Amino acid sequence: MQKVDYISHLKYDDDAKCWLFQSNTDHQNGVALLASKFAGEFGMAEWGKVLGLLHDKGKEQKAFQQHIKKESGYDSDIKVEGDYKHAYVGALVAKQLFKNPPYYQLMDNILMGHHRGLYDYGDKIEILKNDIPTDVSIEQVNITLGMPSKCNLSKDIHHLIRMLYSCLVDADYLDTERFMQPEQSVLRGGKSSIQELCDKLEVVKRLFLS
Repeated sequence: MQKVDYISHLKYDDDAKCWLFQSNTDHQNGVALLASKFAGEFGMAEWGKVLGLLHDKGKEQKAFQQHIKKESGYDSDIKVEGDYKHAYVGALVAKQLFKNPPYYQLMDNILMGHHRGLYDYGDKIEILKNDIPTDVSIEQVNITLGMPSKCNLSKDIHHLIRMLYSCLVDADYLDTERFMQPEQSVLRGGKSSIQELCDKLEVVKRLFLS
């Protein structure tokens, strides 16, 4: 297998008879692109991009790299040293990079919960007390974040969190599928748009209500 700094996903290709990897950089960039596209539909493209770039920072940990090699079967004898959980790390990095409210508060729960669902407030605060693992790099994200027009943050924050959460989770799933199950991934697309579905629904409503 070609050497790579950090592995995000790993699989054995039966046809090629070799191990294939998706680097963490490729995965995070792929997720950032999709999440930005999804969040751009409601004026928060930059937020989606940042979430994608940070969501798997925890995979840089030595323990996670050992874990994925062991669980995939690439190196079943490797010893996993330490905690390999990774989702919470992106939240800690976001808190350090975007210190001013409300920036990291809109991202932390999304990042730490992108594999298991959003946390209760008390649990979220406890997780944020952790330190960033020493083997995780912290690089400045040069993206300016702004709030969408007509947004009342005091009223809309919980709704925005859930919308951004959906953008990240969907983007993460789709980019992972693209690597792990390309034959299934290529079947996506070419479907009716939301507007087309709405138009069809209106036709059905008129037929049944007339």
